[in-house]
Amino acid sequence: MAVEAGQAGDREAEQPCERPAPEQWHRAVEWRSFPQTSERARDLTRSYLPSLPYAAGSVDLDAVLLVVSELVTNAVRHADGVTAFRLEAGPGGVAVLVSDASARRPVIREYAPARAGGFGWRLVHQLGNAVTVRVDPGAGKTIRVHVPVQPPVPAA
Repeated sequence: MAVEAGQAGDREAEQPCERPAPEQWHRAVEWRSFPQTSERARDLTRSYLPSLPYAAGSVDLDAVLLVVSELVTNAVRHADGVTAFRLEAGPGGVAVLVSDASARRPVIREYAPARAGGFGWRLVHQLGNAVTVRVDPGAGKTIRVHVPVQPPVPAA
C-alpha cells in the first residue's frame, strides 16, 4: 500500500504487487495528512490515477474526481473536516473512502432548482454503483463510493 505524507513526491516506497492477470490486480492508497479542500483531494487523486492501468483521459476517471470533490466538500461543510481519505482500485473501478467526525448520515434532499446546493449527495449516488455509509458511534462515519471504470485495455 502506498502512503503519502501529504505532499507530492513524499510518497514512501510501495509494496510490490504481483499482477498475474488484469482481473486480479488491486491497489490502494491512504494519506497521513488528510485533504481539507476538494482541490487538494482532487490533486492527490490525480497523482494516484496514472498508476492504474485504466485508459488515460477516461470519462470514468473524471467521475472519480467528481465523487472525491463532493465527498470532501460535504465533510468540510457539514462535519468539520476529513479525518481519513483513501482510494482503492481494482479491475471494476475505483472506491473513494472519506471519513469525518460526524455520525450524521447524509440524505438526498428533495430536488429544488431554486435552492443553492443540495445536489452533491444525489450526484454521488448517480456516479457510484455502490454507496455505503458506516457509522462508528463516537468516531464519526466513513462513506465509501465505488465508481465503475472501464476495464484495463489489454496489451497488444
